[in-house]
Amino acid sequence: MGVAREPERGVLIAGLLAGDVALLAQAGAALGELLGPVERVSAVWPFGNTAYYADELGAEIHRQFVTFAE
Repeated sequence: MGVAREPERGVLIAGLLAGDVALLAQAGAALGELLGPVERVSAVWPFGNTAYYADELGAEIHRQFVTFAE
């Protein structure tokens, strides 16, 4: 059986989806105010894996990931 120990520090990652690229930057900034400074921001790329979000976000959906320093 294992021994209980303090967990290692992790990295908080947020996956963002938006119908407008400008909204990704706004969402990242708003999350940074809540969760601490943004550490890294991925490139933006098209999200076409499913049409599930099309009714809310439109036909052209963009994806981005953001990590936080704290």
